[in-house]
Amino acid sequence: MKCIPNNRFRSFLLTAFLSASASALFAQNGQVTLSSYDDDASIAGVWDWWGGVQKEIVFDPSEDVDGNADSGAMKITLQFDESTGDNQYAIGLSLAGEAAYNGAISVTGEDAGSIQFDLRIDPESTISVEDFNATGDPGFFSGVTTTEWGQTWLEGVPLEDTTEWQTVDIPVPMDTAAFPGIVFKKWVPADGTGLNGTFAFWIDNLRLIEAVEPEPPAPSINNDFSHEFAADTASVWWGGAAQEITLDTSKDNDVGGEGAPGALNIRVEYDNTLADNQYAIRLNFDDGIVGSPVDYETLEFDLLWDSESTISVDAFNANPGDGGFNMGLVTVGDGQAWLGNVADFVDDEEWHHVSVPIDPAQTPDDFVGLIFKKWSPSNADGLTGTASFWIDNIRFVERQEELGAPEVAVRKANAKGLELISATAGAQYQRQNIRSLLAEDLTWVNNPEPVTYAFTIAAFPGSDFQGYQAHLFLVPDFSTGDVDWIDPNVIMFDIQLQEDGVVLGSFRHKVNQANGNSMLYSDGSLGGVTSTTAVGTWSITFSNDTEIQLTSPDGTVADLVFPESSVPFFDSSFMGVYLGSQNNQIAYIGQSVTYSNMTVSVGDNVIVDDNFDEMDEFEVLNPDNWERIATLDATHMIVADNAVWVTWTLPDVGWSPASSTDLVDWQAIDGQPAGIGGTRSLLLQGDAVPEGNAGYFRMETSN
Repeated sequence: MKCIPNNRFRSFLLTAFLSASASALFAQNGQVTLSSYDDDASIAGVWDWWGGVQKEIVFDPSEDVDGNADSGAMKITLQFDESTGDNQYAIGLSLAGEAAYNGAISVTGEDAGSIQFDLRIDPESTISVEDFNATGDPGFFSGVTTTEWGQTWLEGVPLEDTTEWQTVDIPVPMDTAAFPGIVFKKWVPADGTGLNGTFAFWIDNLRLIEAVEPEPPAPSINNDFSHEFAADTASVWWGGAAQEITLDTSKDNDVGGEGAPGALNIRVEYDNTLADNQYAIRLNFDDGIVGSPVDYETLEFDLLWDSESTISVDAFNANPGDGGFNMGLVTVGDGQAWLGNVADFVDDEEWHHVSVPIDPAQTPDDFVGLIFKKWSPSNADGLTGTASFWIDNIRFVERQEELGAPEVAVRKANAKGLELISATAGAQYQRQNIRSLLAEDLTWVNNPEPVTYAFTIAAFPGSDFQGYQAHLFLVPDFSTGDVDWIDPNVIMFDIQLQEDGVVLGSFRHKVNQANGNSMLYSDGSLGGVTSTTAVGTWSITFSNDTEIQLTSPDGTVADLVFPESSVPFFDSSFMGVYLGSQNNQIAYIGQSVTYSNMTVSVGDNVIVDDNFDEMDEFEVLNPDNWERIATLDATHMIVADNAVWVTWTLPDVGWSPASSTDLVDWQAIDGQPAGIGGTRSLLLQGDAVPEGNAGYFRMETSN
């Protein structure tokens, strides 16, 4: 029960406090003394708020922290007694004086960084300091009051075991809302473990200490381009657009005021007639530094658009290709984890600061540099002209808060077969592929027998993942990587769920277009076949060089004609057959396609017939038949009925998974986990799954 006091704290504050703003109060020395307890009137506004503990609050002229005979201290004597049933005390103190507890004067955590006072424990107290600190509310417990007689509790501060004067400093968090008062309070149990006896102390010089904005952490990776070597770390990585990288000493956003002036200038000449109308520039960290998203909170830098660019800033930002300033992290092994469009440029001849959050759950374990990139279409919608801008003061800011423990989840494997997972964090168009090693026998061109390429999908993402893609590629040479982009001649049969719920298998091809794929989605798109489901067998049959029949899992058939002019580009004794998946949206990372069969038949002769049930020593697909053209972690064989995925969130530094059948005996789980988007996952099957009717999983730490 809260009791409204009879009298207020009339003389608690200096007169200046009643009319000055909080910032003015602290202007002189960073603190304001609320009371130095010079006379009886100084405690008139302190009130007994609640609690069954007997309290005595008096002005004591015999005690003063400075030994001033004309001053004194406030003495509080508390008589704890478990038999009261409410063994606690609460004493209120108003900031605003007698008549305005809920009114005019209040401060916030942005004003007052701490409540501070001098305290001396009465040596005649019968309760020890050790027991007082350790029982009930921790240490000397206090809070600030809200404007409606509520309380926001602060951190308890242990008292020193001494009868000498000591300074107590109680931090006030920066986000603390406006408070018009302070409350001293301590609750202890009334069940035989509480306090019984007297605890008395004097308080002098109660004061508020001004809040100080914390210093930003020192950058751990920094590049202000004040020296030539800083610009030399940048290099053209790929792209058909002409690219120029220079250190420009005439431009500098001198936020630190140190070092020689300079900024990195990036100048790109776009041409929408190019097959690869894009730029990609890599920036390595100095001295080969390897970063981790666990260590850094944000990536900070400054951007300035060159107003003399012939491409307008609006056209650059809104182009159908990548967004305004598109960038990513360069991973160990020369991969990329895209952060996307982190900023739109502004054409106002001013520097603009960009702050990019580093999410440890959505970025790779380690990275060694940055990549700046913008792709634009190679058609009338693409960019043509000059785009130029400067970048300066690149730095990573250290993470201040400790990250929590990983969270664990368990799910049954979707189906038996080969599961290809869109696993790479930040990669919107990642292709996870396998390629047959029997490619020389699999061509249809000039083949007197019909050739059929068929695959069976055992599991496919649900209705929330429209546009997620399973695919078959036919490539007439030994290509690796993203063959539908890199290789000049490709047939692509992709399976995607449409908005109306229909599943569409689209037959596409391109010829003589290396490092591009626009033909696949324009003149090279020949038609498709529909289905009510993605799960089941899809097939492509070439009756001859130009006649094609597509069949979907529900039995729907579509006949297509392959252009005679395109046939010569696929006239090869070698034909690479690829199966794969592609997420197409960042939000779809972690989804997968499971294939349960792949066949290639020439007439009645079956050349390839794989149910994906033979694994190598790493429990992946049979290396005698296939090779991975994908992220290693993203290819898994599911062969056991009891297969389960154990998944945990990132970061997981210092943590490892364990399993149990009874929640008592825990065993470490062996195996190489796969990085899948913002998680890490371990596939367990057969003897690796806990025996019996129950299995439990948790993360254990070595820290």
